[in-house]
Amino acid sequence: MAWSVSRVAARERTRVQIASDPEYDVTMKQSAFFVLAAGALAGCLQFEPAPGHEYGVYIDPGFSTSQHQAIMDAVTEWQTASGNFVRFHGTDAKDEPFTITVNLAHSGWDLNRECGANGELGCTWWRNTDMPRVYLPPEIGGDMFRETALHELGHAIGLDHIGSGNIMCADAGCASPHVECGDLKELEQAWSGEFDASSLPACKAKAAQ
Repeated sequence: MAWSVSRVAARERTRVQIASDPEYDVTMKQSAFFVLAAGALAGCLQFEPAPGHEYGVYIDPGFSTSQHQAIMDAVTEWQTASGNFVRFHGTDAKDEPFTITVNLAHSGWDLNRECGANGELGCTWWRNTDMPRVYLPPEIGGDMFRETALHELGHAIGLDHIGSGNIMCADAGCASPHVECGDLKELEQAWSGEFDASSLPACKAKAAQ
């Protein structure tokens, strides 16, 4: 199955890697969060754009059917909102260059371990600049799960936190449930002029208000 999406960037936090875990071979990591309340996140995340604006997406099979669908819906929304500027395709190979791995976080343990998060709805960190990992807790349900997936996928494709009324607002309380013109403008900035948001429906609608 093939998807197209646009990418999301985020604020970064640097954390010391857990040296005792043989699965991980890096000593520092950069993380981005979607938080229940506004927190202190500093610095712009550095990421490596995918060749041809296309990313693979691996979804952990531990997600429920409805959660899996919500993640796919989030991917499709980014694709549609960006006018297919960024494209996704499904893959069974995780931890490959330019593949976004969407992981099941178990009761907050993975959020704490992987991202240094505490109380956040979800997080994204980069094993390398071209290997983003998204963590979503299974206890989040319904629209909030979809919105968190939409926000974290945004981080995975290069977007930073921005102001209220956009899906990339850092606080769930100020975020829009959908991709807005402000998010697309952030995408335009993240991709250094390769992408023009002004002609897309979300920005046309905003300009007409």
